[in-house]
Amino acid sequence: ETVWFGTSSGRTFRSTDKGHNWNAIGQLSGIIHNYAFQNANYGIAIYETSSNILGLAITRDGGETWTNKIENLALSGIYPVTAFAVEKAKAFYLVDKQGAVFKTIDE
Repeated sequence: ETVWFGTSSGRTFRSTDKGHNWNAIGQLSGIIHNYAFQNANYGIAIYETSSNILGLAITRDGGETWTNKIENLALSGIYPVTAFAVEKAKAFYLVDKQGAVFKTIDE
């Protein structure tokens, strides 16, 4: 089973053996708050910049590389506290601090 964690410096670490061994992989420009993956390759990350702006990035290679999709979630009225994925539904969900749930099925 593959698991990930992020650091306050934006570094991503991945384990493909349930946490027994870890590898440093991709880098984001900010503090990583949360990951959600639909499978071993396709995932999103919520991160915070040095200006305290929350953004959303995606990966299609298990976290090796990240692409910014939304650089300021607040401009969309979203203040996420967590994210999760449902592989069967091919969807990602963000839950914001007011309890609202946002869903995306974009690829």
